[in-house]
Amino acid sequence: CHAVKKLDMNRVAIEEEWMEVEDEEENSLNGDTPRKKLRLTKEQSRLLEEKFRTNHTLNPKQKESLAMQLKLRPRQVEVWFQNRRARYIKAS
Repeated sequence: CHAVKKLDMNRVAIEEEWMEVEDEEENSLNGDTPRKKLRLTKEQSRLLEEKFRTNHTLNPKQKESLAMQLKLRPRQVEVWFQNRRARYIKAS
């Protein structure tokens, strides 16, 4: 669970927000490694939603900054925004 190690384990996730992420380290060794699920903390979800309300897309610098702030990979932030835009469009 390489992705889970990057989370602040002192925070307890209450919201049931899951995101499919690729574990880049394992995938580089073995092309058929299954995807892992990442559970976001309540604070990570709150901040991602707050940023989404401000802007539905992020430029590379914003993505990098948000990823560092949340202790996630930029790709994880990117995928979250892609999924959130899809949910937004579906709900419209």
